[in-house]
Amino acid sequence: MEPTQLDRIEAKLDQLLAKPTPAPRAASSVSTGDVKPAPDSDLDSQYGDPEIKKDPTRWKGPSMVGKKLSQTTPEYCDAFMGLALWKVGKDMKAGDEKKAGYARRDAERALGWKLRLERGYKASAPSAIGDLPDDDDIPFVTSAQWLPLPFCRWRRL
Repeated sequence: MEPTQLDRIEAKLDQLLAKPTPAPRAASSVSTGDVKPAPDSDLDSQYGDPEIKKDPTRWKGPSMVGKKLSQTTPEYCDAFMGLALWKVGKDMKAGDEKKAGYARRDAERALGWKLRLERGYKASAPSAIGDLPDDDDIPFVTSAQWLPLPFCRWRRL
């Protein structure tokens, strides 16, 4: 006797019920799937390109301390994002939501910079001291001979 459609549905239902269901995630657990990249307006803002103060422990390449995220590699941004996400979880467990918010923004910025760098973004080099204008290039007059001082006691020698 061939199984009916009802028998096949019951068999599939039994298979689905036999599989263990994943446990619900805790509110403090964070995965990289929760992070969205920071928008370009944030990356281009004053705080969008943070300076690296400490390398992530899982980073095995050259140290990037003192550089900005835009001056690193996509792999470094990925490691930096992992460190920031770890900080989010640690701060959430400690109950410090303010610090967790800052760490989450760092993770979003790291993901944004990773995507930018993968698309070929090149950071501009900081300007050297020699690029600054000379005093002759300043558009205002500094010489005393051009200042109108009719009632001044000082005279030009």
